[in-house]
Amino acid sequence: RHSQLIRENSKVAIVIFDSTAPEGDGDAVYIEAAAEELSQERDIKAGMTVLDRRITQDEFKVKYIENVTGDKSWRMYRASPVRVSKLGQGKIVDGQYVDSRVSLDLKA
Repeated sequence: RHSQLIRENSKVAIVIFDSTAPEGDGDAVYIEAAAEELSQERDIKAGMTVLDRRITQDEFKVKYIENVTGDKSWRMYRASPVRVSKLGQGKIVDGQYVDSRVSLDLKA
């Protein structure tokens, strides 16, 4: 289902954060990106190399290019950042905590 949705709308959002941080102590990076499905063998192999470094359970590994092409359920994507921000100083609005974001310059 994710692959179908990305084909229909290539705008994706990625958030990286420490889910173990106590409330109010966390930090995060927010990435708005354009996703592109990988179809070239060299690109898929490069993606497999990256994933193989962090995936430890065999059933989550992409073992063959054929696992992510044709009529298979899995796909591989490249996310090209459009905007990146980090968690800024939050504030209380109407009794609710509201996050803020600080834009980061991708060209710096």
